[in-house]
Amino acid sequence: MFLKTFCLLYFLVLGVCGFFSKAESADFFAIFLCDTFAENIQLPVKKDLYAMRQEAKRIAGYTNLNLKELILEGGDLFPKFVFKNIKQLSFQPEDIVFFYFSGHGYRTASKGSVPWPNLFFTAARRGVDFDEICTILQKKKPQLLLAVADCCNNYRRDVIQERQEKGRFLKSMLIANYRNLFLYTKGVIKIASSKPGEHSWAVKTGSVYTNAFLKNLEYETVQFQKASWASLLDRTALDVCHYQTPIADLALE
Repeated sequence: MFLKTFCLLYFLVLGVCGFFSKAESADFFAIFLCDTFAENIQLPVKKDLYAMRQEAKRIAGYTNLNLKELILEGGDLFPKFVFKNIKQLSFQPEDIVFFYFSGHGYRTASKGSVPWPNLFFTAARRGVDFDEICTILQKKKPQLLLAVADCCNNYRRDVIQERQEKGRFLKSMLIANYRNLFLYTKGVIKIASSKPGEHSWAVKTGSVYTNAFLKNLEYETVQFQKASWASLLDRTALDVCHYQTPIADLALE
C-alpha cells in the first residue's frame, strides 16, 4: 500500500513539474501599438498603454509565462517599421500572443462586408489593415493569438477625399446628393438631440449627436443613390442610441 501511494505521488509530482516546466518555458508576447500622437486622444491612448502593460504583467504572473513586450508608439508608427518588427518575431507552438492597438481607425468601402478596420498611424499619415497584421501573427502559429483594435471603424472624410482624387467617386454624385438634401427639399425638419427627460452627451471630440449627424451627412452624400433625410436621421439616431434618444419631425412637401 505504501509503495502504491509512493508511486502515485511520484508520478503526480512528475506531472505537475512537467506542467509548470512547460508553462515556464512558454512566452507571453505583448505587442502594443499605441498612437500617442493621435489627434484629440493623446492622453487616453497613453492611459491605455499604461493599463495594458500592467495587465500584461498580471497575465504573465498568474500563468507563469515569460513576458516579452514589443511596444511601438507615437513616432514609431510607420508601416514599414511596424511590419519589420512584427515579421521579425518568432513564436513557439506553446506561446501566447496578445496584439493591441489604440488610436484612430477608419474603413473604406472597398472592404465591403469585411468588418475589420484600418489602423491609422498619425506620424506617417497612413493606415494599415488590422487583419493583415493578424494574418502575419497567425501564420507564426502561436498557441493563442488575442488581437484587439480599439479604434473607430467608420468612413472618414480623409478617406473619401482620397477616393475622390483617385477618381472612385464622381464629383457630380456629391453635387447631386447635396442638392437633393438642400436645394430640392421643401418643408421643415426639426431635430432635438434627446427626448424629454434625457440628457444630451458630449465627448472630447464634440457633442455625441453632432458628431453622428455630420458623419451620416457625409455618408449619405457619397452613396450612389438618391440622398434621403429620413435614412440620414435614422442612422444618426442608431449611432447615438446608447447615449440618448433623438427626436426628429419631418414635414416635407
